[in-house]
Amino acid sequence: MVDRVKNTRHKHSLKTLGTDHAYVYACRLACVRSPMSRQPNSAASIVKCGGIREQLIGRQTKMISRLFLILLPIFGISHAMASELTQYLQEEAQAFVLGQLDVPLDAQAEVQAASIDERLPLSRCEGALTISLPARMEIRRNTTVYLKCEEEKPWDLYLPVRVSIQKPYVTVAAPVAKGDILSESMLTLAYQDQTLIRGDFLSDPAPLIGVRSKRELKPGQPIRLTQVCVVCKGDQVTLSAENSSMQIKTMARALQDGSFGDMIRLVNIRSGKPVQGKVEAVGSVVVTF
Repeated sequence: MVDRVKNTRHKHSLKTLGTDHAYVYACRLACVRSPMSRQPNSAASIVKCGGIREQLIGRQTKMISRLFLILLPIFGISHAMASELTQYLQEEAQAFVLGQLDVPLDAQAEVQAASIDERLPLSRCEGALTISLPARMEIRRNTTVYLKCEEEKPWDLYLPVRVSIQKPYVTVAAPVAKGDILSESMLTLAYQDQTLIRGDFLSDPAPLIGVRSKRELKPGQPIRLTQVCVVCKGDQVTLSAENSSMQIKTMARALQDGSFGDMIRLVNIRSGKPVQGKVEAVGSVVVTF
């Protein structure tokens, strides 16, 4: 077969072709130039050419598989390096934004940089990377920071960063039924974006210990003052009558529900006289005179 290739008028030779290419070339010529192949009705010709084609397909499949196995680790390493680089730049941008924030002591900040296209020609640029805010821009919910590398191969990038100030609120650790009295173990703190949480909620669980639920309470939802009674109708409470110079305490019975700061009607147990007082805490009502 090899001699037959050498005797053809084709310009290619086995010296200029690789081993696999030479084999493919020789097999093709053998199929075309075989004496049997000139007999169109010859079964032997069909079988022989079919066998050669199967060998060609098999060798080409093996070549493709070997090439894929060689390139696969290279692609995997390249992708991992690109992912590590973009993650590093995201973390640097997030740290810069966090350093610019004035977060309240009872709150926490969440900062998340947008994803970076791994195909961009970027580098770690350690020691030569500067991060800043574009001109006249302040830190807000949706912020953009400017990353600039001043190495031998410089680059720059505008990267969006999302900022969320999380405020604490009191919620329940497990569902609470209507009429249950809240204990310390039933209460927990959670955090939510300050732009999404509004209304009469508390950030300290201590005042809610001992209050009674007026409706079902669910975990993850702020406990609203309208959902609990700090002093409930029928409760016996301490009634304090005070002014700038003196304070008198007696027992009273609540005639209606009340939450923190509510004015409610009560009856003095000793004298039987009706009074009005301001709910101060669980079991405590104050009358000012």
